[in-house]
Amino acid sequence: MFSALAEEGRRLDMPLVGHGVYAVRLERQLAEGQVLIAHAEEFFYTFFTPPGVEETDTSPDPSRIASAVALARRYHATVTADIGTYAAIAHQIGRPDVITSYLVRPESSYLSPNDRLAWRTSVYVNKTAKLGPKLAFLRMLVKAMADANVELVTGTDALGVPGMQPGFSLHDSLDELEASGLSRFQALSAATRAPGVFIHRTRGGDRFGIVAPGYRADLILSEKNPLAELSTLRAPLGVMVKGQWRDAAALKALTDKVREDYRRACELP
Repeated sequence: MFSALAEEGRRLDMPLVGHGVYAVRLERQLAEGQVLIAHAEEFFYTFFTPPGVEETDTSPDPSRIASAVALARRYHATVTADIGTYAAIAHQIGRPDVITSYLVRPESSYLSPNDRLAWRTSVYVNKTAKLGPKLAFLRMLVKAMADANVELVTGTDALGVPGMQPGFSLHDSLDELEASGLSRFQALSAATRAPGVFIHRTRGGDRFGIVAPGYRADLILSEKNPLAELSTLRAPLGVMVKGQWRDAAALKALTDKVREDYRRACELP
């Protein structure tokens, strides 16, 4: 079935992206033409763990990282470097108090009532895994991929994982990449240049991701140089989206409206 899916994708000129498939395995998926692995932790399930063996909390032997990097390089695969998502999962499994803490953060006022309820009833509350060692391994894996020039792109599974909120979670992800040993340039590239290169290579269309003539005018104006301080991107002085400029006041007006709409929704009988 996977081979038929890959063949149909080629016929329709539609790039094949997705998770690892337990019954297929990453190596075959990439050989069949899958161009993006979403997400980096899929290597746990469909590369490091042998077929038919149940997944455990034990992290793989770090000596095997080189073989995973070599596989990605062999097929020129792009990998979603979503350490922030895996870290959130590791911290909240079996810990309803952690999920509650996500719901009292200031940015949670931008969560819809339905999403707040979904977070409170997350499947992770009733799980008991201890993922600390595997999170440490994932950091090493992503760092090795970055250093080997495997194309990495950011991604956070927002809103499917509690704590992963659109917009805010991307900044959390950048922080996690830096904490994993990536340079700020590598982290920023995974959120800007690399996605633009990947989309243009696989789907064409307008070019974006860097500041250059002929590229789509998607820009962030920050107070400081993000190569010196990533946190400056959390409070932009303004943004330009497809050539349309919005300053900080306009951005605040947009987000205030979202917050007020959700507040009123929570007051409905």
